Amino acid sequence: MTAERDFELLGQPGDTLFILRALTEPARDWVEDNVSKEGYQPGWPTVVYIEHRYITELLDGIATCGFIVDRG
Repeated sequence: MTAERDFELLGQPGDTLFILRALTEPARDWVEDNVSKEGYQPGWPTVVYIEHRYITELLDGIATCGFIVDRG
């Protein structure tokens, strides 16, 4: 049995923009509390566009809170 995914990350190393999808209610709550809505975020908090320079810090924060990220 596998654990439920909380987030899905779309993008590859070298991309300038990543897409982070919150797949669970706790994940959406985490986004609301920890991710800025500033800029173009039409799907916020379910879909978040992240510049490559912020992705490592964001993923570290997600992992620290015990969420599971599928790096699709």
